[in-house]
Amino acid sequence: MIAVGPLVTQPDSEEDYSGIMQWLSKKDKFSTLFISFGSENFLSMEQIEELGEGLDICGVNFIWVIRLPVGEAIGINEAPPPEEFLERVQGRGMIVQRWAPQAKILAHPSTGVS
Repeated sequence: MIAVGPLVTQPDSEEDYSGIMQWLSKKDKFSTLFISFGSENFLSMEQIEELGEGLDICGVNFIWVIRLPVGEAIGINEAPPPEEFLERVQGRGMIVQRWAPQAKILAHPSTGVS
């Protein structure tokens, strides 16, 4: 792992992330990829589609944090990622479109790559 930027070490807020952690606990040790580009970097729709295609092809388990700039207007059918992608990766991929408990995810034994 190459750390690029600060890693969150303080405790997370009181928000409930149990669904994410329960999902991750069902995965084998070191089997899950954590993808996050931070809160200040936003991928274009084209980049989201390309990264999604790569994740679909490689077959790896993953948690992917997708954030859009605050106030960016998108139509309901344009919200990333497309429904077809979510169906194809169901069970091995989780999309988080809000804050994620990064420190907890990175410390979990199922997370093998970030």
